[in-house]
Amino acid sequence: EHAAAIGIDPGERLAGLHEDLRDAAERGLTGGREGAPRHPASVGETYGELPRPVNLEAPAGTIMLMDGRTLHAGAVNRSDRLRYILTNSVVRPWVRQQEAFLLSVRPDVLATASEKLLYRLGFSAHSSNSMVEGYGYFGSGRAGDPNGAIAHARQAMDRGDYAWMGELSRATSTAADVEGLGVVRIQRAHETARTEGYAAAVAGGWLAGTNAARLARGLEPISLPPTSMIGALTHFIAEAPSEKFQPMPPNFGLLPELPERIRDKRRRYGAYRDRALAAIADLGGQLGDQLTIQAPTPLLALA
Repeated sequence: EHAAAIGIDPGERLAGLHEDLRDAAERGLTGGREGAPRHPASVGETYGELPRPVNLEAPAGTIMLMDGRTLHAGAVNRSDRLRYILTNSVVRPWVRQQEAFLLSVRPDVLATASEKLLYRLGFSAHSSNSMVEGYGYFGSGRAGDPNGAIAHARQAMDRGDYAWMGELSRATSTAADVEGLGVVRIQRAHETARTEGYAAAVAGGWLAGTNAARLARGLEPISLPPTSMIGALTHFIAEAPSEKFQPMPPNFGLLPELPERIRDKRRRYGAYRDRALAAIADLGGQLGDQLTIQAPTPLLALA
């Protein structure tokens, strides 16, 4: 059983279309044709053709029960107040391992375990199970995903330097109290999912600053290729219909399709990256001395 509180600030959208049991597609429960973007933790993967969604009106106090495989999304909070929900996920006991390896595996075995063994022992968390004080929420549950690698928490506990979360109060707690928590230190050291938005913000800031400088020098502003992630994001913002606009994080669904369909995910993502870097290099060659790219090229490609 897992409970969480989710708050949506005014003007904020909770999440795009997703399902809480993220392995459902791999078990044949969803289509595989190109369609709507999947959960942010599975960027680039898509659902098949979907029926029109149903808008649920839920006044305060409403309780909704649903299967974890149900596709759902949070709408934009158009009020001027915080909107929050409490979620509670229930998993049958037999889904869990009979042996609690998270507790019983020896520290020396844990220190040398492969990613595959850690996965089999249950050290690969995601939002529906095995989180440690919230760490693992952005995990995919797959082997090798740093966003769900809760072995770091167990190892910190074994060393005796894991600071558990206790009562936090605006009146008495300080920033240092929060920064000292074991889960916060582990998130900062190992989590990558929370940095994706920052990378897009940095790249967008670079583009805005570069174009401001070019305009001040009497030069035309530049537009990055739509085959790069920042170019695709700016194109989406500029071209999306205003009456139906929805915020969108960086995801491979924004990029133009590849010339050929590549089934292997690693090779497909690599093809997106190579195409983006080539387009950025071509742009640099066209502009010549007019453009000096200060940020690393992979950051601009974001692919």
